[in-house]
Order: sequence, then structure tokens, then C-alpha cells
Amino acid sequence: ARNEHRPKAANKKSAPTRNGHRKIVNNRLNQQNVRMETVTVWRTFWRTIATAALLIGLLWIARAEAQTQCGPHSRIVQVLAGKFGEAPKAIGTVSRDHVMEVYISQAGSWTILVTSADGTSCIVASGSDWEDVPFEPGARS
Repeated sequence: ARNEHRPKAANKKSAPTRNGHRKIVNNRLNQQNVRMETVTVWRTFWRTIATAALLIGLLWIARAEAQTQCGPHSRIVQVLAGKFGEAPKAIGTVSRDHVMEVYISQAGSWTILVTSADGTSCIVASGSDWEDVPFEPGARS
């Protein structure tokens, strides 16, 4: 009987205000959590990308080092001639202690060797589809 004298609007007004305030606070907390989760996801994404880039770079360097083949000049020239049919096409001085040689085959394969004064040669590049370009003194390319 006591509750009958209280206005119903007053009871309804106070209860939704508390619940409404809780909903606003909960919504803000949820938004902050979503923002934090989004930042964490992006941070993880970029860390993964950076790690992948680093690994690719390291693999590329390891691959390049694995492809560099060095040995006695006579042995490398023998392999180029026997296995690939390559013969010397050009030679030039790189420094006081190094010369560069270009070997090509009739099939179009080519190899660039750099040889040091001690007779050690290293293959620095090789490829296919070699094509001679006519040389005309004084001509511009």
C-alpha cells in the first residue's frame, strides 16, 4: 500500500537514468576496447610485414652469396667451355689487381668473370639471350 502513493513516473525516471548511464559507460568501454584491439591488430600486422621483409632480404642475400662461385681461373674457364660452350668475348681492367672477362656461347648464354691478380676468378653474373650490338665509333645510343 505504501508504494501506491509514490508517483510511478519518479520510479521509472530514476531507474532508466542509472541503466542509461551504465549503457553509456559500457558503450564507451566497448569502443575503447575495440580501438585497442584495432591498434593491436594493426601493430601485429606491421610487425609481421616487417619480419617477412627482413626474412626475404636475408634469404636474398644468402641466395646471392650461394650463387657467387669462385675458384682457380683455369678451372672456371674449363667448366664454362665444357658445360656451357662459352668462349671469351671481351676483357677489361677493373682495377690494378682485377680484370673482368665476358664469356658467351653460340646458344646465347653468357657469363661475367672477375679475376684477381692471384688467379682466383669469381662468376659475378650470368644469363641468356646474349646479343651483339654493332659498334660504330662516334655513334650515340
